[in-house]
Amino acid sequence: MVCKRQFRRVLAAGLSGVINPPIVAAAVFALMICRTDEPVARLGVLLGICLVFGTLLPTMYVGFLLVRRDIDSFFIPQRAARLRPLLVGSGSCLVGLVLLRCVSAPPEVCGLMLCYVVHGVLVGALTFQWKVSLHAVGAWGPLAGLVWLFGPSALFLVPVPLAVSWARVELGAHTPAQVVLGGGMAFFSAWLLFEWGG
Repeated sequence: MVCKRQFRRVLAAGLSGVINPPIVAAAVFALMICRTDEPVARLGVLLGICLVFGTLLPTMYVGFLLVRRDIDSFFIPQRAARLRPLLVGSGSCLVGLVLLRCVSAPPEVCGLMLCYVVHGVLVGALTFQWKVSLHAVGAWGPLAGLVWLFGPSALFLVPVPLAVSWARVELGAHTPAQVVLGGGMAFFSAWLLFEWGG
């Protein structure tokens, strides 16, 4: 029984590490950009903007907070410490969105960046009262964008957000309600944003 419990904890920790918001964002941005008919040079520009402003700068800010010991974990378990990184991440994504618009990026790429701006603000507002699962937000939101873009065939990816949602509950990082709220809010708001922007 102890071995089974330890295995589940190790599996959950591994899933949390691999299916975390910056990695998911980078993968989905790359997928959306590479499916376009843009020239190779423009692909590089678009990917560079998305990776720098959508993943790298927000992650570096969290690393900066870790070095300063303002937080004690990359996943920021303390609810009160999440607001600044969320707002900095949203601000970085907003700059990225402006740059994407300036270079006439495809609508779906701009739509995904807009989702990250909005989700950061929404979760930041919720953070005053509740510790919503950022892993769930970061997995279910992009899934909505992929389903909107590719249709029902993208639903084969549902096990990915389900797995990381289970992992966060298994590790005791979130309650099932916090995961459901984060995932549900991200999926439906992303869907609406894509519908509005598409």
